Amino acid sequence: MAKLNLTRRDIIRGVSITVGLTNAGACDDIVRTAPEVAVDPVLVEYFLNFSEQATGFSLDDLESTDQATVYFATVRDALGVDRLGEFLHAYHNDGLDAVLGSPRTGPIARNVIKLWYTAMWERLPREWQSAYGRTSNDTTFIVSAAAYKTGLLWRAIGVNPPGANAPGYGTWSNPPART
Repeated sequence: MAKLNLTRRDIIRGVSITVGLTNAGACDDIVRTAPEVAVDPVLVEYFLNFSEQATGFSLDDLESTDQATVYFATVRDALGVDRLGEFLHAYHNDGLDAVLGSPRTGPIARNVIKLWYTAMWERLPREWQSAYGRTSNDTTFIVSAAAYKTGLLWRAIGVNPPGANAPGYGTWSNPPART
């Protein structure tokens, strides 16, 4: 099995395509109501550990988005509790590279990464659905307007989310900050 070496640049490149599709109206649903809160603390811990390692952001950064519980519930509802548990246990037991490289768990892992960066759950590929089954909640959708504003993409590239946060009157006249 080939090892995947994803960088933040690769993720941002993929995310920008996803955001473009979202803006073009290529989603099954535009916005969904946030699902109910999850209760299994072990799976939540595994989810946060996976998210921290896979996104490259610290646990404090992830929790500061106020989306951790919502994203866990989103993934749970899209996959089902059993499939989510299998995915998170595979990560816990085998590590990030193994999960990303697996045909069964790789698409899920990439979707969770995209979720954190863009606040969008993307329907799993048809090939994956044919091989492993489809759930009725596995559709492409943006979790919420609040989640969109706190997506990691905006922190990663150092900008405000378009259409969400005004930079302030007259800030256009100042040159961009150099980082």
